[in-house]
Amino acid sequence: MVEDLPEAQAAGAREMLYRSAALIVQADRQVSDTETTWLGKLASELGLTAEEAHNLEAEVFGADQS
Repeated sequence: MVEDLPEAQAAGAREMLYRSAALIVQADRQVSDTETTWLGKLASELGLTAEEAHNLEAEVFGADQS
């Protein structure tokens, strides 16, 4: 489990999980409102701030996507 890892590794694991989820939801090149809501809930469950989630999404979706 992520919570059993040392903090530095846990943070990296949480970011990797979020990036993976973001890649999955944008696989069809469209992110629905439901998927956006789900990503927000996932970020919260992973303990990511809104800014961290936004930055990770920018990496995955590209800088022009929000």
